[in-house]
Amino acid sequence: MSVIQYINAFNKYLDDFVSGVIELFPEDKDFRLAKSSLIMLKTFDERYPVAFFKIYIKEYEKYIEEQNADFFLKKDYSDEVKVLNGEQQKEVFNIITKLKNYWAQLDKVNQTKIWKFLQGLLKLSQKVPYDQSLKLPDPTQFR
Repeated sequence: MSVIQYINAFNKYLDDFVSGVIELFPEDKDFRLAKSSLIMLKTFDERYPVAFFKIYIKEYEKYIEEQNADFFLKKDYSDEVKVLNGEQQKEVFNIITKLKNYWAQLDKVNQTKIWKFLQGLLKLSQKVPYDQSLKLPDPTQFR
């Protein structure tokens, strides 16, 4: 597969993941907002979703591969969202908090599906080289 095919596969898989979360929690408007934001992000540049994923998920690869829910549930993500502007920061932090709270409500089948989606996104993102021309912020400068 070419790089663009991996990018398209990543974006499709990410869309499927967000749609799946919306199906699990249809009453939650924030996940619909997240999907709209994702669509807008892809409109700017189809490489953005995978680039952001690579930047911000890199340090969590081990925990995703191990399906370590305790790590994610106990982690404070304040530093990670500092890179975003005020409104985006609030939205992303809100979604992270909601996902953490919803996790306990999910049965093992749906928890496993989420892990599989995250692992699939991780594998697809590893097939796409990071593009320095995107000039995305370096998240390590905020830690």
